[in-house]
Amino acid sequence: MRLLALDTATPASTVAVHDGDRVLASRRVTDASQHAEVLAVLVRDVL
Repeated sequence: MRLLALDTATPASTVAVHDGDRVLASRRVTDASQHAEVLAVLVRDVL
């Protein structure tokens, strides 16, 4: 099973895909003012 993780609790927006053993892909943007704008793009990039 794969897990899609989203983290917007800090100034960075981070998205990752994990398969239970390792991180398959991850992306991070550090602009605190753009969580909503970049979240869909980050998800698309890791999938």
